[in-house]
Amino acid sequence: MRRTLFEGLTHRPLTEAPPRVDDAERVTVTALSDRIARIELKFGFMEKADVPQGLQVAVARGQIATCNLAQVTYFTGHETIIPTRRQSAMAQWRKAIFALMHRNAQQPGAFFNIPSAQVMEIGVEFEI
Repeated sequence: MRRTLFEGLTHRPLTEAPPRVDDAERVTVTALSDRIARIELKFGFMEKADVPQGLQVAVARGQIATCNLAQVTYFTGHETIIPTRRQSAMAQWRKAIFALMHRNAQQPGAFFNIPSAQVMEIGVEFEI
């Protein structure tokens, strides 16, 4: 049976987060329906965010059903910034630099240590 995980990312200020999170506090599971649950994983600012490892902790603690984590599909978002020549408050050279920096940023799958064969990216393009 193939499992699917919809992954949503949130950002919290580092000053409020502890450097490390104990496994007992790492996973929060909220049932949304009989077949869908929201799984929130917490990592300290000194830890590498590792979603598969966090899910292993949830399985080991009995918070989610046992599954083959090598067959989980993770859905992530991806934005493509397109600089336009349209007149706006942002200078053209700044648009180009912003688009370049965004393109070179680390992808969510790599940041969260998700195997690339298990990532499905859903993308959108933004014109600036």
